[in-house]
Amino acid sequence: MAKHFKALDGIRGLAAVAVLLHHLGKMTAARWLSPYGYLAVDLFFLLSGFVIAAAYERRLSAGLHPMKYIFEIRVARMYPMILLGTFLGLASALAGARITAEPISLALKQLVLLPTFSGVDLFFLNTVMWSLMLELWINAAHAFAFRWLSAKVLMMVVAVGIVGVVVASWPYYGLNAGWNAKTAIGGLPRVLFSFSAGLLLYRLYASGRLPNFRIPFAVSFSLLAIAMLVPLPNEKHHIPALHDLIAVLVIFPLAIIGGVNANLSTRASRVATVLGDLSYPLYAIHFPLIVFAIFMVGGRSVSAPFYWQLWLPFCVVVVALAWVIDQIVEKPFQRRWRSRQTARSTVARAAA
Repeated sequence: MAKHFKALDGIRGLAAVAVLLHHLGKMTAARWLSPYGYLAVDLFFLLSGFVIAAAYERRLSAGLHPMKYIFEIRVARMYPMILLGTFLGLASALAGARITAEPISLALKQLVLLPTFSGVDLFFLNTVMWSLMLELWINAAHAFAFRWLSAKVLMMVVAVGIVGVVVASWPYYGLNAGWNAKTAIGGLPRVLFSFSAGLLLYRLYASGRLPNFRIPFAVSFSLLAIAMLVPLPNEKHHIPALHDLIAVLVIFPLAIIGGVNANLSTRASRVATVLGDLSYPLYAIHFPLIVFAIFMVGGRSVSAPFYWQLWLPFCVVVVALAWVIDQIVEKPFQRRWRSRQTARSTVARAAA
């Protein structure tokens, strides 16, 4: 069984909160709030590559069929929250919180992660689905190409990804690309570099060649928070692009290395576990909940003295809801699904 890296759970949770704050700030005329929270997507891809290499590359090497891996493991892992996020987005649209002439059609497309290029967002009902689509694409590509992904080939893929990320950052003045029709192509180098870098980092770790420097978890956590949450000038120049490149190409990989080598206290380990548990549900449900909350308030902006009186309790409730969903929906479903798959495999072996 692959080692569980508790510090990486905490990093994943921080990334999910950063995205929540980013979308809240963007949609409530408070752009100073987590202005670089969109980089959490790159951090998710990086973490995904590392964790998937740890959990499944040995099984793929032992003969796990790519189609079985994709549909019985990855789709099964991701789909409950895709379903819930789609339902919340549809409910929000039907209530009038986000106007569209064809909410049912968009919901059906979203259920199969089929983007819409004729509108603004690729996934109008729940914009974060674009990254889940790319996650499944890169998982499938990894599974089918795994036998050819030697260390040398993987390093070449990472190098190509670096070039792609640099090129993609320039026309958009940063890496906030991939989520809408205009910048859709920019999402491809983001997932290619970060996921591949995550695979490479795990392979270096497994072979004992990953640098063994220890960064206090609080320091890694703070660096990530600064990279995603601290405002910089956001006019159309390339300072934000340089910031994004430094974060994605340098800070995030270093944070993963630090997290892998971190020794957490009992209390920090518990906090990291909770953050990891709520991260995926929080990412999947927060956008339609923000849209609906703004609709209920009756406007995008709230006067400054009352801003946090309204939105701080909202954020606390959404984070708590995500944890509850993980405990009563996500975890029970995954346990039942694994139990069913184990029973099916046992029956198949007995029949053979």
